[in-house]
Amino acid sequence: MQNKNAWISVVVSFILAHIVIFIMLKTLEKFENLDLYGIHKEIYGKFFGSFLNLIYVIYCTYGFFAVLKNYIEVINTWVFPYVKPQYITIAILILVIYAVTAGFRVIIGLS
Repeated sequence: MQNKNAWISVVVSFILAHIVIFIMLKTLEKFENLDLYGIHKEIYGKFFGSFLNLIYVIYCTYGFFAVLKNYIEVINTWVFPYVKPQYITIAILILVIYAVTAGFRVIIGLS
């Protein structure tokens, strides 16, 4: 009998996701000239807004390194089994640093 009510979680998730998206859009309409960091500082003040920005940067950095670790494990297992993971890491980080500093358009050849 529990499988017959599984649709309720889908509907609730749909409604909650739309509420969150609505709040995000209304916030961006109110602060249309600011980015996320500026919105944090505007709403929460200089100190707590900066703290939230720091938490967000730490979260994104952790996510980046988690994805990087998994990507390197796959590459090391399937493509280059005899190359040390450190060399693959260095190569990928050089590409990421180049992409961030030079811009993504430079890498794909758009001007």
